[in-house]
Amino acid sequence: MSTQDTPEIGQLVRLDVTLRGSGLWLGPIWAILCGIIASGGWKWNGASLLEGVLVFFLVDGAWATLWAAAAETDWATPAQEWGRSEVTSARALPYTQPNTPGDRAMRWLAHTTQWWREHLRPSIGSAVSTILLCVAFSAALSAVLGWPAVALSAAGAAVVQLGVVVGRGTGRPLPALKATLDIGLAWLLAHVVFAPLTAPSALLAAAFAAVYGTGLTLVEGGRRATLWNAAQFAAAGLLVLMRQPVAALAVFLMVIPQMLLEPALRRGMGGAWFVRSTQAWLMIAMLIAAIAVS
Repeated sequence: MSTQDTPEIGQLVRLDVTLRGSGLWLGPIWAILCGIIASGGWKWNGASLLEGVLVFFLVDGAWATLWAAAAETDWATPAQEWGRSEVTSARALPYTQPNTPGDRAMRWLAHTTQWWREHLRPSIGSAVSTILLCVAFSAALSAVLGWPAVALSAAGAAVVQLGVVVGRGTGRPLPALKATLDIGLAWLLAHVVFAPLTAPSALLAAAFAAVYGTGLTLVEGGRRATLWNAAQFAAAGLLVLMRQPVAALAVFLMVIPQMLLEPALRRGMGGAWFVRSTQAWLMIAMLIAAIAVS
């Protein structure tokens, strides 16, 4: 799925300076905020502010742009052109006989160069340079934030690669993988930068990543919000196990208005409409849960 026609939730700022005008505000920025709150380690000083800014640029800058450049780029179409065009010219190594290994290697090199020049570079050459830039930028920011950030950036890169592989290079990756990067890893990164990660915070990150993934599926044309609600109920159940009944009740009550809108979704109002209409309740639920585990 190309960046031009991708119905996305969130990512208001990216390295390629793409501004979102969809009206969907739920995304990595909110996950970062909730992760910081859940950590309980925020201090109102310049150091914490700088770390927060670096986390923001790492997640909603480097990671988001890397995802768009790699997972949402159509690699399959130019790849299909491999082998279809004849090699116009190929230099031969000195004293090389036809059809020898050296001759075949030179022909392969000439074919690759021609394929890059005629098919790959015109369509996705900019994506390759963007990927290299994002990897370098991500590594630099992660090194400044510490080894936990480096580990999570490596995990993020793995998720991006998995998105390319699972999507078979068509540019249409699984929404669950995008949700893992945008919400799950963003929440975890914001937490570990300010305090050691806790199991409740990690479980909440997973639950709300599942909600976000369902939201992406709905935006792309889905009609079922079962997991959207179930994951939020799971978050409420976790708060009950943590002996946070007030917070659990509050999260539970945030789901009720969302459920009341489901009949309109089934009648054909559209997934984007449902997510846009319910995102405020979900964002409040995420905030309540983060405060409860801090």
